[in-house]
Amino acid sequence: MRLISAVLLLSSVCSAQFQQCDREAGKPYRDCPVDVYIVLDTSESVALRYKPYGSLVDRIKKFTLDFADQLNSRHFGCARDLVWSLGVLHYSDEVKIVSELTSMGETIEKDRLKKAVQEIRYIGKGTHTDCAISAATGQLITGSPLHGNKYMVVVTDGHPFDGYKEPCGGISYAVSEARGMDIKIFAVAITPAHMDIRLSAIASDIPYVYNLTATSNDPRLVRNTIDTIVSLIYKDSEDLVSND
Repeated sequence: MRLISAVLLLSSVCSAQFQQCDREAGKPYRDCPVDVYIVLDTSESVALRYKPYGSLVDRIKKFTLDFADQLNSRHFGCARDLVWSLGVLHYSDEVKIVSELTSMGETIEKDRLKKAVQEIRYIGKGTHTDCAISAATGQLITGSPLHGNKYMVVVTDGHPFDGYKEPCGGISYAVSEARGMDIKIFAVAITPAHMDIRLSAIASDIPYVYNLTATSNDPRLVRNTIDTIVSLIYKDSEDLVSND
């Protein structure tokens, strides 16, 4: 907790210094960065749910690739551009970092991230969602020093309340830790059939969980999920810029 407090203090100081330097130099504000980390559940309950085994994992990988393709810079009215950084991990009873935060404005870096996602192979064991969220939190705090611009997209088939091993302090602890660092969490169901109250224990608020699915026989539902998440982040970023 001391390390986390130190990181947050440093981030606050750096952000204030950047803004002060811009004002003193008479320059427009820097770009408005947004850090997003996607957390993919590749546990047994996902990987082995349907035959051929692993097909559902392939579909959430495609969701991730489609999501990355929608992260385009956007100009705000105060001479600042929203610029994206994206990271990805997948997990079961272990956590595997697929990509650390990577600029989506750099074609080579974006292609490298997408290639890494395509090479994901499911783990297919237990579901330690608390460990995955904690790992993603650690990745996000290494990003930009700006507060209020960090997001997590957790794609899972749900989290059981009882009788389940939670070696990293439990879902409630991991989510609370992330929220304490001003990280907003979207909870995305693997399929429409997995939309239930268990995902609400992960999501930051109702709009961050409502009708969000990573796979469906109706591609419009998946596209709506991506559009909803990106639109909410755009809106948050506009509010963040206007309050600077």
